[in-house]
Amino acid sequence: MTKLISFIAGLITLLGGFHVYMNLTQKENVSFEQSIKILKDNFYNQPLKTICVILGIFLISLIVSLILDKIFKYIAFRERKRENEIQSSIDDYTTRQSNKEILEDRILDKEVTYLESRKNPWSRINPEFDKIIVRDICDKSFPYIGNWFKQETFDLTKEGIEFFNGSNTIGFDLLFDEENHWDVFHNEEKIKSGKFSKAHKAFCIDFLPYENILHVDWGHDDYNGCITIFCPFMYKKNTVKHPFKEIRYYVEGYGNFLTRLENAERRNFKPYFWHMKHKFISVPLMRLMRKFRKNK
Repeated sequence: MTKLISFIAGLITLLGGFHVYMNLTQKENVSFEQSIKILKDNFYNQPLKTICVILGIFLISLIVSLILDKIFKYIAFRERKRENEIQSSIDDYTTRQSNKEILEDRILDKEVTYLESRKNPWSRINPEFDKIIVRDICDKSFPYIGNWFKQETFDLTKEGIEFFNGSNTIGFDLLFDEENHWDVFHNEEKIKSGKFSKAHKAFCIDFLPYENILHVDWGHDDYNGCITIFCPFMYKKNTVKHPFKEIRYYVEGYGNFLTRLENAERRNFKPYFWHMKHKFISVPLMRLMRKFRKNK
């Protein structure tokens, strides 16, 4: 239907263009039938000029038709995109709610009070599920080194599961400056000059969304004695793929309650030479060590 409308608009432009051209050249109003007769006469008397005029009018009508076609296609594309986004949101919400209800029902201890869970979120995790294997849906290396992790469970939120970040628990410090901006440091990394205060109690947490969970194997495996969550390893850090959408940081605040830090408040307190060392020395060494362990 849209192509027919575009074609009709182009045809109207073509015929109207001829008629307007005739009125301009004759300096008087002429009918459509007279326009055809004058065009024939001009073609015999001035063929080159008439052909150029015809091609020009035809080109304008073609452009009008193409522009209308593009507009209709763009409108249809926006409608399809909106419908797909709505459907994707519905599917994600359905999947998230389904996984959330199943995981909460089996993993959470309902007897733990709200105040206690605010102070120690992991206290409401049943001991049977304090450690969970997070495995790539395409992984075939288990139980050997590959695309899987054994993570310690931190908490279950409305959006997904939070795990203790095992690689950042040793030598992990979280510092604040005078403007309450924060940054993370490991193993006594040097910082820029300034006044900083160290968080008394801080946690580095990996976040796995419910909608990324494709399957849960509730049978405890023979090697680690844990349940297994299968999900796509769709994120990347330092060329290594992993399943966690983001890293979150929690600190102990007023009343010993844990508070999640906002990434917008994070600032870089490290000097420039640290970034150069990390990029050209530390990261390449980590990659070599990882390849060496796999080959071994």
